[in-house]
Amino acid sequence: YVGGQMVGLSQGIKENNAALELLRVASLCNEATVGNKADSDVHGDPVDTALVKAALLAGLDPEQVRKDTPRVNEIPFSSERKMMTTIHTRDGKNFAFTKGAPGPVLAHCTCCQEGTQEYALADSHCQAIRQRVTELQGQGFYVLGVASRELPTGVSVDQAENEMTFVGLLALIDPPRPGAAEAIGRAQGAGIRVVMITGDNGLTAQAIAKTLGIGGRVMDAREMGSLTAPAL
Repeated sequence: YVGGQMVGLSQGIKENNAALELLRVASLCNEATVGNKADSDVHGDPVDTALVKAALLAGLDPEQVRKDTPRVNEIPFSSERKMMTTIHTRDGKNFAFTKGAPGPVLAHCTCCQEGTQEYALADSHCQAIRQRVTELQGQGFYVLGVASRELPTGVSVDQAENEMTFVGLLALIDPPRPGAAEAIGRAQGAGIRVVMITGDNGLTAQAIAKTLGIGGRVMDAREMGSLTAPAL
């Protein structure tokens, strides 16, 4: 989701400069390694490898992108922050690129970008992002937010994630394995209660659970942690 519209890998993405820039940033703020520029030679975290493979399918060369904009520092991902930031240099300037859960990423932004225009976060152009996130998660997508910032001289790494510009969303799907729904159905038929535990957003989890025939009730870890033992 970039420039106010959804763009698929098969929808003329090679001619869409905004979408290509989003994939460039996703390749930079990324820990996956690329071998011979082939999909089969990308290694690392499943989400990072999926983003690099998407860049390759869009006609980009992630390794060249990294050479043109080398990494000089980073703020690692953590489950508490739910995002990561890498700092790069290009043409004598420093840039911070962030990807992570859309909510936390948006919380570090002051504006959003559509083409050459930037809008304040309270503007309707930016508010549409949150609605789109909810729609995508409700369809079972794993959604990432992406933001960037040109760093003024003297800004420390600790301040790199402040006053960022929201660039776009990346939506990935990790469908259930073939036969999973049938296996769950057999377990339930045998009197076994099936529970799904996941790191996904609640809406995403609910959509996937529905396709598998698992109940639709979602409990967040924070809510579960506040329960007494009898209540649990």
